[in-house]
Amino acid sequence: MSEGDDEDSPSRPLKVLVDHANPVQPSLCISSLSKIAPVVVSAIDKPGFFLSLKFADTKSFVDDLARLVKPVKNVEVASGGDIFVFPFDLEQKQAILKLNCINNLEVSCKLTKSESEFRGVIVGVPVSELDSEALLDLLKDQRVTHVNRVNKFVDGVQSPSTVVVLTFSQPFPYRVRLCYRSFVVRAYSPKPMQCSKCHRIGHTATHCNFPARCPSCGGSQPPAANCESKAKCLNCQKDLHLTGSPAYISHLNALKFARANNVSMFEAKQRLSTLRSSTQTPPSASGPAAP
Repeated sequence: MSEGDDEDSPSRPLKVLVDHANPVQPSLCISSLSKIAPVVVSAIDKPGFFLSLKFADTKSFVDDLARLVKPVKNVEVASGGDIFVFPFDLEQKQAILKLNCINNLEVSCKLTKSESEFRGVIVGVPVSELDSEALLDLLKDQRVTHVNRVNKFVDGVQSPSTVVVLTFSQPFPYRVRLCYRSFVVRAYSPKPMQCSKCHRIGHTATHCNFPARCPSCGGSQPPAANCESKAKCLNCQKDLHLTGSPAYISHLNALKFARANNVSMFEAKQRLSTLRSSTQTPPSASGPAAP
């Protein structure tokens, strides 16, 4: 993270890492398309409920939803077991948010975090003086609702850093005041999830269906403290990439695209894939030219 104030303005576009195997610089925000973020529908007191439903039961749920608020644009079952409901317009979205029972199931309908929470990052907050609770007490009059100090690893030991993530109840300001100092607030960009069991990108150990793997070589044998096998990329099982794992870069770009456009990760990946396809020149049908 840069600590320069001139580079920390929240109005600056988010940076996108480039997958050098597919060198595309996707736009993070499609201003020509009016996007409406989905509504998150959860079964009350039944975490992960929709993942356990049969297809016929899921269809019955969606049919009853359509009966209550008219057919919606799209419905997706999330990896955590909730359902993302994509409305056609804001009026339909408000109608969905008022629902508390669908297909005889008690549900909670709420906004996504990208709409209900606004997170920013400040850098250079002294470590020895203030813990998260004390920071929140000093910042709550600036509409800060949660404070999380980012940890770092030095020589394998975890310790607090000077980077602090702030959650606001409204769009965050350009600066916040703290102990007679002013800190520039920049947009928070989440990092891709990485499983601590199989070490692949995109999910956590709680929702992992793969066997445990060595975090160094990716072998299926139990993880060893001193693995003597050649280290490999844990996502593609090839040699380590000098520019970073393509899977990590692709997932990070999708996260930033999804957050900037208020769309799901599934839709973000589809759009970025379409952008890559449209920028790649198809091979000539006549083959290479003769020498």
